[in-house]
Amino acid sequence: MRLAAKYPAGMSVTVHYNPSNPEDAVLEPGLPKILFGALATIACAVFALGLGGLLVNVGLMTVDMELLVYGIASMAGILLGGLVSIAAAHSIVMGWSSRDWPQTGGEVAIAYVRVIRSSTRNTTTYEANVAYQYRVQGTDYASSNISYKSVEFEDGRKIVERYPEGKAVSVYYDPRRPQRAVLEPGIHWSGILWMLMGLVFLIFGMGVLIIGFCFE
Repeated sequence: MRLAAKYPAGMSVTVHYNPSNPEDAVLEPGLPKILFGALATIACAVFALGLGGLLVNVGLMTVDMELLVYGIASMAGILLGGLVSIAAAHSIVMGWSSRDWPQTGGEVAIAYVRVIRSSTRNTTTYEANVAYQYRVQGTDYASSNISYKSVEFEDGRKIVERYPEGKAVSVYYDPRRPQRAVLEPGIHWSGILWMLMGLVFLIFGMGVLIIGFCFE
């Protein structure tokens, strides 16, 4: 839905197309940032494992399997805890900052519910897709950010019911970056919950690391 807010109807765009097959085209060429980050992380892990294996084979390093298990468990906990904590911290900081953002009028441009059915778990999830437009100092902007929640737990049908298409809304925007906006400012409890979970993983990882070295 962020794409709908980023590219509203009627907007002029630059299209990158395959000259041998013009039907194959994109608006944003290159690898997605998330995929690039994942590939970089995997590459670093493979390099570290390969280097370790090489050092073991040439006799420059020996492997203590128990210590290796401690190391893998601790790094997994630290990495997972760090990622979760950073994401939660961003949500909390932005939510706190949004309380003092100025306000302007806006209108909901798109609002619909996406139904996601899982055959494996026999469940149905309702995902809200809402985008709104607003103007700041003569410049038009669009956003799909409802609130600074780390994870959306609310039923999407209720969100769309609250923000139907065409509804006039109050938009709170960042005065330094007006393209950054939110409809429901403030900190949400989900951000605090995920921060606590991230800290638990960090403490677990650090604890395993300390135990591994103490009993080496």
